[in-house]
Amino acid sequence: MSSRRTTLSLVLVAVFMLLLDISVVVVALPDIRTDLGASFGASQWILDAYALALATLLLPAASLADLRGRKRAYLFGLALFTLASLACALAPSVDALSVARAIQGVGGAIVFATALPLIGAAYPNPRERAGAVAAFGATVAVAIAVGPLIGGALTEAFGWQAIFLINLPVGLAALAIASRRLVESADMTHRQRLDITGMVLLGVGLFALVFATVRGNVEGWDSAIIVGGFAAAAVLLVAFLVVERRRKAPMVDLTLFRSPAFTAAGASVLALGALVGAFVPLTVFLQLGLGHGALRAGAELLPISVASFIAAALTARVLAPRLGLRWLLAGGLALVAVGLALMTLVRDDPSLSALVPGMILAGLGWGAINVSATELALDAVEPARAGMATGVLNVLRQIGVAAGIAALGAIFESASDGGSLAGASADAFLVGAVITGLAALAVGALAAARAEVAGHAPAHPTDQGEMAA
Repeated sequence: MSSRRTTLSLVLVAVFMLLLDISVVVVALPDIRTDLGASFGASQWILDAYALALATLLLPAASLADLRGRKRAYLFGLALFTLASLACALAPSVDALSVARAIQGVGGAIVFATALPLIGAAYPNPRERAGAVAAFGATVAVAIAVGPLIGGALTEAFGWQAIFLINLPVGLAALAIASRRLVESADMTHRQRLDITGMVLLGVGLFALVFATVRGNVEGWDSAIIVGGFAAAAVLLVAFLVVERRRKAPMVDLTLFRSPAFTAAGASVLALGALVGAFVPLTVFLQLGLGHGALRAGAELLPISVASFIAAALTARVLAPRLGLRWLLAGGLALVAVGLALMTLVRDDPSLSALVPGMILAGLGWGAINVSATELALDAVEPARAGMATGVLNVLRQIGVAAGIAALGAIFESASDGGSLAGASADAFLVGAVITGLAALAVGALAAARAEVAGHAPAHPTDQGEMAA
């Protein structure tokens, strides 16, 4: 196997494992809650601790990897992720599990931050890179989609601890191969200091936002701690934007968002958090509402998995040349919105058959967006800013996941208190449909925009007409 194919394989294996640990936990949550005696709100932190660590550390990790070496960062992050997976399996309480998940997220952020830069270094030719990025996008879609099935099978056969223990042999094997075969790469052209201020403002701001959202039902939405949490989040995140705007070498270059193409990609992955957030009420309904086991519930999510895989496979090679990446993003979001809206039919027909059509449409949109957004973000900026662009995109993806899980979980928890699980799930799906529908309209407007401030000729042949610098 050539060195670049080895690089691609190692990156895809690691990314698959990292993202699998978002969705694989969803189907195991009911068992974890029972075994560890956790409340619904507390169990959400098992998901959000991981997503928040990813969102907070992705950009600093990318900067360090560019300067110190991406292979070195990949190896360290993967080792930390693997050790944290063992800690997750051995956790005696929900608090200990949440802390271990946060450490997992730190390792995951370091590995994920190196993924696209390693692919870019291995595939400098734009056309060859397009195929590698398509494989990356497909891996992202499939990892999150098949997680519930894998999680259900492992949980039912061996207990919830197995969803973390499975990372050990995969992680150790990847470490052994990567230490010998992965080629080192770095970016020595942009030496800059780590943006500690930006990192703290972003991390604490996101924590305050998710804490207030998750704990709102328990503490009361008008309580001092919840109102204070939202207020602190607003102040800290605005301060983060102000600080980044004034820095000569910011962690987040806000001028990226002057490009309609990049803004469309960012808005799309951010809004997709609503779909990931819908997985929590969906899985709870299947297991507790319909009385299905973890394995069966995971299998019942296959319509989303299969549809997303098909859409991801077709997007780069077949759909993008005909439709253009930005229109694919708008159409993909519209499919997700319609799919989630159709899933609200479960309110009057609490059965799996009421969910399947909407799951298929949502899955098709999901697969198309995951591939299109990554390629469009790379095409929207000059090569020197490709690492930052993909880092920002991945941060927005994880912020969307954390916010989606927190917001839709809070809606589901509130609606299920004294109500049916089917009705509570429908409420969550409806909110997700509204979010993704509004995002589809916004991205559609951006797709029609012609003004670009990318500063270079487009690398992707499918969007040359709409990507003029």
